[in-house]
Amino acid sequence: MKEDTKTDWHRKVDEALIKLLDRLDDPPDFRRIAEEVAASPYHFHKKFRELTGETFKACTDRLRLEKAMAMLRENKSVTEIAFDCGYSTVEMFSKAVRKAWGMSPTRLKRQASWHPFIPSRVGVHYSGKNDRKAWFYAQGGNETMETKIVQFNEKRFYGYPIVGDYWQLPQAWERFFAAVGKNGIGQLGTEYMSVFLDNSDSVPQERKRAMAGFVTEKKLDGAFDFEEYTIPSGLYAVTVHFGSSESIGPVWEQWTKKWLPDSGWEPDFTRPNYEWYQNRLENPELLLTFLVTAVKRKE
Repeated sequence: MKEDTKTDWHRKVDEALIKLLDRLDDPPDFRRIAEEVAASPYHFHKKFRELTGETFKACTDRLRLEKAMAMLRENKSVTEIAFDCGYSTVEMFSKAVRKAWGMSPTRLKRQASWHPFIPSRVGVHYSGKNDRKAWFYAQGGNETMETKIVQFNEKRFYGYPIVGDYWQLPQAWERFFAAVGKNGIGQLGTEYMSVFLDNSDSVPQERKRAMAGFVTEKKLDGAFDFEEYTIPSGLYAVTVHFGSSESIGPVWEQWTKKWLPDSGWEPDFTRPNYEWYQNRLENPELLLTFLVTAVKRKE
């Protein structure tokens, strides 16, 4: 399939999801949506399932039920919710809730804490606002690379910088952890990261900047010799790497050069990439790392 055709299908499915979320009270048939996005019903159904991981009907049923769960949290009656969300009987609504959560709506409502979402392979959920920043789907050239497109808020980051060869980062990390231990501030770090500020191939390696450090909600004073950097808010593609840090490089290369071009997204070089470490295990083969790259919709 040609590149422009792939991108066009991402846009059609994106538009279809927006139309569906706007009309969950009376969900349209997939044939109607196919007509509205100028696609044949056959090809629309096929591509919708390929890009979202579920049929149009399954997606409709799940989003409608998620909307009902949002209303359940607002203390509306079960009967009111059932009819407002398009269920013909309260019994049908209750059956759908039991299948998804293992208990009746009334019992679920009494729980101290519960999650209103049903698993979605690509993270498309009902948000109540139809906010395009709240959900995205992504599928690239290699379907085995599970990826989410996530809206992150601005992050306050402190660390030690390096310029040039990224193999300098282990020394930067040693220096950072020594400073953190000496000052007793390890508990202030909410996310430990290696941040790569220059991602474009137009920047030669000897001039590329990177930092080793952590994100913290507390503003550190001048008593520390860390450099402060603000990681911008925006859309970031996220995938998971399981294994040693030495093996991350080839994964970055495959992900950004082979997966991303087929995903309907492209790099945003105005913002950094980063490796977000989920643990500090002794065994390097058991390291869990989120690879995060700034992206924007492909025009």
